[in-house]
Amino acid sequence: MREDFRGFRLRAGLSQAQLAEMAGIRQATISAIENGQTQPHFSTIQALAKALSCSSEELQSAIRPVFSSDDAIGQFTGDWPFLADLDPDLRKYKKFEKYRFITVNVIRNRKDPRPESHKIDLTTLHVDDEKLNIKDCWRDRRKWVLDRATVHTNLTELINKANKENSLSLATFKPTKIIKFVAEEEENRDWDSDKIAKITEESKQQQLFDEFQPETLTSLVDKRPYKFSCVFEDDSGRESKMMIEDWEIGALYRNALKTSESEAEAISKVREKYFDEFGKKDLHLFLGTTREWHGRGKNPFVIIGLFYPDYQNAPELDLFD
Repeated sequence: MREDFRGFRLRAGLSQAQLAEMAGIRQATISAIENGQTQPHFSTIQALAKALSCSSEELQSAIRPVFSSDDAIGQFTGDWPFLADLDPDLRKYKKFEKYRFITVNVIRNRKDPRPESHKIDLTTLHVDDEKLNIKDCWRDRRKWVLDRATVHTNLTELINKANKENSLSLATFKPTKIIKFVAEEEENRDWDSDKIAKITEESKQQQLFDEFQPETLTSLVDKRPYKFSCVFEDDSGRESKMMIEDWEIGALYRNALKTSESEAEAISKVREKYFDEFGKKDLHLFLGTTREWHGRGKNPFVIIGLFYPDYQNAPELDLFD
């Protein structure tokens, strides 16, 4: 039987307090790791391994994932691109309707330090017939999206949870005010050849995208010629600019381009959508940290989705300037 993290500590004859002191971390962190309540940063694993006189690899394999394969069956509301942020394998599937229930087994992704990164067992994927309706100001959708988790309003506190505590990498965020929508032209409008080569090689090694030939991988997602960002304010008055990686904005831009005489006109239509339509809604942002900057970036979050129900009551303030 594989030894767990607690077994390493007991074999070394150390209490939680002693190990915490030797590794330079809090005792509460030791307790959370042993109880499977947190996934430590690799730097923390290195410090613990040194204190326990074992290798980082041994210790990492002994740390219990936050969700095990036995109890990681969950229900998701959302469309396939949102789930594809959790597991790229899902990009091979056709688009599901938004807010239709998807039931699938998920297993903690041990190669990713982000606590909410999971691999999806595609053999268990089931799309239910039930779909959340939009009646009564999206009451059913609010229940599933907003009432089941914390809605954050302070960006500084949220970044601390990601960088210092490593307690989350996905979040629902309610901005106080949307200040500006920014479109910046990409320097290279085509996919980077080195990145294509890397993705192709990984697809061969990990058997990703097995329904496609490697040369067709770039056809799965068109590269947007513009980077879109949103400048907003949180409840403390902190102003932040955040990249929008939501798949819908790409679709919105491409659709706008079909009915526009120029790219500038299409961008203007996208901006109007954000300010005219979303400005009248109870806008929430789905945020996620990038793997590159999780745990160390000044702001590791990007916008990966929007939730915009009608207001249940008339808004007291205009969300947009």
